Amino acid sequence: MPVERDRQLFEGRRWRLTAERMTADHDAEIVDAEGEVLVRSGDDYMLADFARYFHFSEWIYLRGHVQVRWDKYYIEAEEAEFDLRNRVGWLKRGRIITEDPHISISSDHIEKKGDLQYSFTQAEISACEDDPAAWSFKVSSATINQNDSATLWNPRLRVLDIPILYFPFLAFSTQSTRESGLLFPDIGYSSRDGATYLQPLYFVINDENDATLTEYYMSERGVMQDLEFRSTPDSATKLWLRGSWLDDKTAAPTEAEENDQFDGDGLIRPNHDRYWLRGMLDGYLHDPSWQLKMDLDYVSDQNYLREFETSRIGYTRSRNTLRSEFSRDIATQDSLTRTSAMLISRQYADYGLNLSAAYTQNLAYMNDNLAPADNPTVQRLPEFSAFAYKTTLGETPFEWQAQGVATNFWRRGGTTGLRLDALPELSLPLTSRYGSIIPSVSWRQTFYSLGKHEDIDTSVSALDDDTLADSATTTDKDYISRGIPEISVSALSEISRTFDLSAPPEVSLDNAGESSWTKLRHTLQPRLAYTWRPDVNQEDTTYTVASSNSRTGSEVEPLFDSVDYIQQASELRYSLTNIFDRKRQAVVLAPQEGNYYLPQEVMDYRQFFRLRLEQSYDYIEADRTDMLDQYERRPFSDIEVEATLYPQNYISLSSSTFFSPYDLQVTEHEHWLTLFYQDKASLRFGFDVLQEVDTYKRRNDERLRTVTLGGTLHLLSDWLIDARYEYDLLREEEVEREIALTYRHHCFDFQFVYFDDTFEQSYTFRVNLLGISSPSLSF
Repeated sequence: MPVERDRQLFEGRRWRLTAERMTADHDAEIVDAEGEVLVRSGDDYMLADFARYFHFSEWIYLRGHVQVRWDKYYIEAEEAEFDLRNRVGWLKRGRIITEDPHISISSDHIEKKGDLQYSFTQAEISACEDDPAAWSFKVSSATINQNDSATLWNPRLRVLDIPILYFPFLAFSTQSTRESGLLFPDIGYSSRDGATYLQPLYFVINDENDATLTEYYMSERGVMQDLEFRSTPDSATKLWLRGSWLDDKTAAPTEAEENDQFDGDGLIRPNHDRYWLRGMLDGYLHDPSWQLKMDLDYVSDQNYLREFETSRIGYTRSRNTLRSEFSRDIATQDSLTRTSAMLISRQYADYGLNLSAAYTQNLAYMNDNLAPADNPTVQRLPEFSAFAYKTTLGETPFEWQAQGVATNFWRRGGTTGLRLDALPELSLPLTSRYGSIIPSVSWRQTFYSLGKHEDIDTSVSALDDDTLADSATTTDKDYISRGIPEISVSALSEISRTFDLSAPPEVSLDNAGESSWTKLRHTLQPRLAYTWRPDVNQEDTTYTVASSNSRTGSEVEPLFDSVDYIQQASELRYSLTNIFDRKRQAVVLAPQEGNYYLPQEVMDYRQFFRLRLEQSYDYIEADRTDMLDQYERRPFSDIEVEATLYPQNYISLSSSTFFSPYDLQVTEHEHWLTLFYQDKASLRFGFDVLQEVDTYKRRNDERLRTVTLGGTLHLLSDWLIDARYEYDLLREEEVEREIALTYRHHCFDFQFVYFDDTFEQSYTFRVNLLGISSPSLSF
């Protein structure tokens, strides 16, 4: 006979069942439960209006307001049936909700096929709670597998129930973990590239490695392939590699056929085969104490990085990745040289060892431009260096340090050879209560063993200066030795004083939120540094190029690098740094036990103002007799004024100015002023000035005077405006303007960007479906 009791408790093998009313058929081992049915096993539970439990088979049937927490997922349905022993079952008119990201998958029929395994037919997926949903996917079928990944077949992206985009296949993770599959594409149009479609495919190789294969279709250019590889096998090793290739439909065999942006540089771009290889590695060799660093940067032509700069696989994105992940940079996109390098280093307590190699690609000697056989670009293959760190010399008060570098220089055109450079230094630090004085003396001894002797091609420089000679003759000696002494003296001191400003606010409830600057500390740091080097004959380690644009009619260049041409010096440099720190005391309400607050005094410190003044005096310039009829003596350098101001959280100023004491004018200036209003708005103002300079020691033919304005404004709680505007005051024309309007919803955000510069105008619309991926639509 069935038995009915109120608030009965029935325990299965792993689950406990409670309800307001229960009816048990002991012969059939069936229990019917009604009213606030709860089935629980640890953190998992099931709620329903009605439940029927089969004790022998451990099946349970649920009906009415079914709510389930199982397998890290939340489940809602009208009806459900589960095999608790084998963890399988089905749901009618239900949905599964993932936690992070918060995504709902709804279907009339859902099957649970095991632990963390579900299948859906004719399902709808969305992260939105609106009705209709701001965005959703309608799919013919979908699955969730044990790897916390969801796979969608024939998904149709819908906006407010209107279908706008179709994909044959889509996959994403249901637990904010990596998952292989198609990422959202970029769709757009460019006046240069035509209609574009960029489709990434993401691969999870294992826990330490993944890759992204991207196909970038451009109707006017062709299809670019891109492969990105990332690896982090351990905490001390990190690798990022990326390669892009395009069989370009367009070419520029003459300068007249080049885009206006590149016309006039004296170079052509006739190649259709275009590519860019880039990457970096931080790691070690066998033992972590032997550090290994590698940089790769190799491109097909001088225009590639400027043409493909802003896309997802372009220059800007790659450079930002390298700078953020490896804290190293690559050359700018308009540089004619790209450098790939390798460094192996070992650091000991008192000394260090480095072995490196560097290959520099010169784009001017590629693609039928300048002759590759004449390429004078110096390659360091290899270079060995040793460093002795500064330490005390025995029991004496002296300190010493040294470095030695052996480099093999190779190039296709021009003189090659081996150079050994040694630089020991001896110093005597003298300290007192008033400061310190550090005299030092060093000797640079350099040996050369030259192999091939050839004139050096200077055609690259001649591209910008048609008066420059096309080649220069170097020494015919096989062995060269050069020694250069250097004497320097530096002196520095620091004095400070603390001033009382105002009394701190009294600690009371009435003064909660009050604050005041109570003390100000002013620190002065004067510095002096004198450097002397003699005039040493360096004709064998340099070469001279005739040029009418030079004030002397010629340009002196080092044989390989700057070590080969170290000029005479007798210069005194002096600076004064002012540092202002403040102490602020405030009264705040501190929470106490028992849900009440008491006033409490807190204090903080801030360096709110820093001002540095610096100048130098050149004794050699003061005694110069050369070209006095054309250039007067100017031994004093420009006065450099560097200031940073940050008194409150709402204002920040950084400024750098160079002022000529002879012309009584600013020769160079740049500053940024930023104003903040809480987290709601910010305003940025920049001003850059560069004046023409023509003196014996310094020459600059470029003039610059630009103003940059920018700002961010939060409208209400969901809208954000970010704008930037740059104007050239000398040319009286706009340089660049950009405005971005962003809307942030709880399940998506979108951004509209307008950009305009001298060469291109673009409109971009980007959408981020929160929890899925980041598609964008560009015009």
